[in-house]
Amino acid sequence: MRTEKPVILLFDEFIKPINNAKTELVAIKEFINIKNDNFILKGLFVYSTSLFESSLTDSLKKYLIAFPNFIDAGSISSKDILFLSNASSTSDVLEHLIDNYIHDISFKNHDEVMSMSLKIMGISNNDITYNRKDLKERKARRNILVHNNLIVDKVYIYQASCNPESYGEQLSISSEYLTDSLNLFLDILEQIRTKLCELFSEYNRERLIKDVWNYVFQSPLLRYEDYWGKGYLDIKGNKDKISSISSGEKTWLAYWIQHYNSAEGFIKFSDMNYISYHSDKMIFLSQFFDRYPHILQHG
Repeated sequence: MRTEKPVILLFDEFIKPINNAKTELVAIKEFINIKNDNFILKGLFVYSTSLFESSLTDSLKKYLIAFPNFIDAGSISSKDILFLSNASSTSDVLEHLIDNYIHDISFKNHDEVMSMSLKIMGISNNDITYNRKDLKERKARRNILVHNNLIVDKVYIYQASCNPESYGEQLSISSEYLTDSLNLFLDILEQIRTKLCELFSEYNRERLIKDVWNYVFQSPLLRYEDYWGKGYLDIKGNKDKISSISSGEKTWLAYWIQHYNSAEGFIKFSDMNYISYHSDKMIFLSQFFDRYPHILQHG
């Protein structure tokens, strides 16, 4: 019986871009109380708006790697999505497709980027409260700062939904404007973080290890509860069981143990199956440990 591939998502890693962005944005707020030079304010504004947006798209990338079936079918054919969701040797291709998908999204304004990201991750726009016009204006001002020396042009008027009579005006980045922007970004990120915690915090280290173990090892001699009942991998207490499992599962188990401790003395090289090195299960395991190389080392 074919077992469904587990979701390879570790919540602490998934939420890291948002946590890192919040930490950096708070540091910027503290810094501008000391330094408010015009050039510094401009640079910090561009940096903070980029931080805000990239925290969302970076988290979205981690989400789509775990749930590739949520990629817009209009960007990739549904047939390809089904194949990518179940294939065991396409992680690099999948990541490339996701990068392209997110790259296309990132050209939209802040509000659209956030709305699309939240929708994909299962969060309703109504769950996050903020001034949408203010958020749109931030990206519009960032664009004219970089491309038009903060002089209002037609693109800014359209993106910020402002009075057309402001065309040609010279805007600025004051410490007050930057502080208001930081407060807006931080408030939105905290709301998103709270919702993501509600939806995905169950994807912790223990669940991920258990799901991967049960997907790879299906023999009754390799029950997860027998090997991980005390919170750590118990090989010595299951030595007799290990001697009776198939050569294929010995091969996969030896590879697993190598990421935890030495397999020496428990599984002999002669007990392993060369063909299993090229199996879907081994490919899956190698991609899993490539993504989370230290997951067995911390508790």
